[in-house]
Amino acid sequence: MAIRTKVGGGGGNYAVVVLAVFLLTSIVLAFASFLHNERWKGHNERFLLMAADQQILAQQFSSDAVAAARGDQAAFGRLRKNVATFDAELKDLKQGNPDKGLPPSPEEVSGLLNDVQSAWLELREATDEIVAAENDFVGVRDLAEATGALLPELAEATQAAAELLAASAKDPKSVLAAAEQSVLLERMVGALGNLLQGGTATVEAIDRGTIAADKFADNLEELLDVDVSADSEGAEGAANAEVRAAFENVALLYEALRSGADELVSAMPQV
Repeated sequence: MAIRTKVGGGGGNYAVVVLAVFLLTSIVLAFASFLHNERWKGHNERFLLMAADQQILAQQFSSDAVAAARGDQAAFGRLRKNVATFDAELKDLKQGNPDKGLPPSPEEVSGLLNDVQSAWLELREATDEIVAAENDFVGVRDLAEATGALLPELAEATQAAAELLAASAKDPKSVLAAAEQSVLLERMVGALGNLLQGGTATVEAIDRGTIAADKFADNLEELLDVDVSADSEGAEGAANAEVRAAFENVALLYEALRSGADELVSAMPQV
């Protein structure tokens, strides 16, 4: 019975957004500090408020990018809205806005604003990539939830099979292997919960989950080969057949789980 498959790595590109946010926030703070010291033409407070708005938006990009990478559909709407807002406010900071009574920024801060513009272009590019991949992110989240939904039934079947095996007084090594399956399932649950964290957390979750799943598969193959005989006569034969059937049921459930996990991990590089 083929119940082992290998899975690869993946990750999200929202980490690029977080790095760009740090750069963008520091530049906005430097710009705000310069305005605070220069106070020109009575527009200092207006510019400071706009710079503060830019800083808040930068922080929102970071949190919304993380939420979007986890498949939160509302986060995609916020990202789209904040991109438009940041674009408009940065344009006002650089060029002014007569309708708002705001003059262009003075020449003294043009270098800082050019740095902000450069950081913003990097941030926007990464943000646009995330927004464009909305269906992929949401699909991965849905697949993760569907895969996770298989775990309780598999855990229950695994526990039942282990109890049957223990009651049949087979060799201790097999009983121990059956008991270990529940621990391995807990590790798989933990790995699945961290799969959408992104970056190194995702890579580590894939590694931990794969190790646990491979060990589960190894144990299961051994347990399916335990010396049981449905042809034996009497109560022992019936018990052996029951144990074998229980582990075959576990194998079927595990195949469904592993198939979903493999599909999930293969989708991770897309997001």
